Amino acid sequence: MARPIIADVRTTPEIEFMKGTFQLSSWKIPYLSVIMNLEDAGNHLNLTADLPGSESINWQIDELFQRDIDWRRVKHEIVPYLLHTDEPQFFNSITIALLPYYKEELKTNFTNTIDWTPPTLKESNRFDSITAIGPISIGYWNANQQAGVLMWNTDQLYGVAIDGQHRLAAIKEYCDNPGSRQNLRSTSIPVTLLLFDEDFGFSAPVATSNIDLLRILFIDLNKHSQTVNRARQILLDDRDPHSVCVRKLVANELSSDLSTLEANNPSLPLSLVDWHTEQAKFDNGPFLATILGLDGMVGRILGSKPIKDFTDYQMIKKQIDGINKNLEISMEDASKRITQRITGVDLTPFAYTTIELDKIAEAFAASWTPSLCNLLTKFTPYRDFINLRLDTNSFSLDFQHWYELYHKAESDRRGDTRATRDYQQLLKRLQHRSYNPLHLSQFLDVIERLDEHKTDNLAFNVAFQRAFIDAFLEYKKIDSDHISELLPYEDDELEDIDFEDYNFDAYEEPSQPIYMATETIEKEIVGDLAQRVVDRSNEFVYALNLLLNNWPAFLDSKCAFEIEEDGNTREAHLWQGTLLKPEGTIDFTQGASNRAKDLLFLVAATYTYDDQTDPEPGSDFDRFWSRCHSANAPALCKRAKRAIDRFSGDRRGTAASRILLARDGQFDAQKARDEIYFRLRKFWIELNL
Repeated sequence: MARPIIADVRTTPEIEFMKGTFQLSSWKIPYLSVIMNLEDAGNHLNLTADLPGSESINWQIDELFQRDIDWRRVKHEIVPYLLHTDEPQFFNSITIALLPYYKEELKTNFTNTIDWTPPTLKESNRFDSITAIGPISIGYWNANQQAGVLMWNTDQLYGVAIDGQHRLAAIKEYCDNPGSRQNLRSTSIPVTLLLFDEDFGFSAPVATSNIDLLRILFIDLNKHSQTVNRARQILLDDRDPHSVCVRKLVANELSSDLSTLEANNPSLPLSLVDWHTEQAKFDNGPFLATILGLDGMVGRILGSKPIKDFTDYQMIKKQIDGINKNLEISMEDASKRITQRITGVDLTPFAYTTIELDKIAEAFAASWTPSLCNLLTKFTPYRDFINLRLDTNSFSLDFQHWYELYHKAESDRRGDTRATRDYQQLLKRLQHRSYNPLHLSQFLDVIERLDEHKTDNLAFNVAFQRAFIDAFLEYKKIDSDHISELLPYEDDELEDIDFEDYNFDAYEEPSQPIYMATETIEKEIVGDLAQRVVDRSNEFVYALNLLLNNWPAFLDSKCAFEIEEDGNTREAHLWQGTLLKPEGTIDFTQGASNRAKDLLFLVAATYTYDDQTDPEPGSDFDRFWSRCHSANAPALCKRAKRAIDRFSGDRRGTAASRILLARDGQFDAQKARDEIYFRLRKFWIELNL
């Protein structure tokens, strides 16, 4: 029902419109096509990031990216385009949703229970009819109500861009440019206004709030509108096997708790993953991993790289073969289609079907996601960091939104002041709100505590995390048959130890763990691969946690231990030649991760070997060493031997060769073997084997 028009208020100018309707389904969405000059657009249209109370909205991952403005692109690409005097410029239409706003709060609809104050149109007798919808006044020229004039109360209505955010951002920046004043009123842009109100002709098959509809249309309109970096492609691309797997590993929306870890189908909380930058490093800040790092893990599991060219048929075939093998699913139809292209029967670009992508995603989620969640949350340094996040309340939505803007403001090196301005506005809102006010010092104290926890801890080094995951993938190759080969030395009737029965907290600090991740899963539901992978992840994490508990310096980059050889004692640095360059600085390369992988694998392999052969303390390390080098060694020992050989080989670039060349200036095979022998024996001792 139309509401009366009352007193003059702060308003937009009168804007002429043509009305249309979009109705191809059970949804009916009316819209207004209008023309606005740059000054009015800059003053009265708003960006999604400026939505009042946006820091308290549980934005989904798609929305987080689409609302994110690349201010560097705006300032250094789009605004210069507008300022160029020798080339033609033109912007296509910006789409704006008109949202009700009352007493500093967005409302779900234009309810009659609120005392809206629409403005008064001038010369009302020129219109066939006048109506009000909330704080909007609409005058129609004639009875068919397809054209007219509108105004709105700018204190009670928020016009927010759901398509064309970067264009609108550039217009706002252009309006602030002193040299552009003469063009602000003479230049106009096309704008489409959306008004979700039944009195205006809107209808939906189900009850939907203005804000929910805004979110739906926002994603649909923006998903394919701009080129995005690799991190964003991963989280937005639903046609790439790597991307759909990463998205199964990470929760789909921000949350203020750890509920996604505790779900039947677990995923990493988004608050633990750096989703909004292109960084690979996470050695400071609130994150345990990055999207690029997770993408690398997925690539190593699938055994292929992301496909950039879908006419590179051989590369695609390799990817399909890797998916078949490592997810243990059949991609028969995809294999047939790629074979047709390789043989020249079909030369069109290859594309996975939706059914195939869903199959890949579900298989990855069932077989690999639980184990990766185990590794990234139950390993002691990561688990303790999560506990610290809980203690500091840094899982709150307030903190997460603050940190996103804080990071952008900190990166504001080239004068892109909008990032800093957005950050300052958020701080002001948080500080002055009536409930639970928060101050900058509180956030900075949290960051200081989180950074201090990460200091000098290799677990938060990107090269270590790569090695950690790669070592697990190597250990995963050991199956139950390989373990059953490891008979006790003297008592063949000795029952094998079942890792599923291990108490993972036996060597923990007495504080209560944050949660207990599932340690076994039903084979009938997810298949044999999932059970094998989760078993190996439990064993792997347990062995490393035990070593770290008994030898806390293990993850210190300067970790050293004593070696006795030739009647003399010398100091050896554990990570030299792997994660440390010969001169002692951190090595961030993939080669460093490859070399460190062997050390981490040997920790788990050594512990598993001893527990399956002689679980009593005081067993013989030299017997294990000899067995690794014997011709009839069991499979686990053979894999340990390969790791030993990779570490101590004479080819240039091995860990031992790097150590010896830096220390002695030449390679010696026996000394190279001693380097891994004494490291492995140190593990054996510290594991109390």
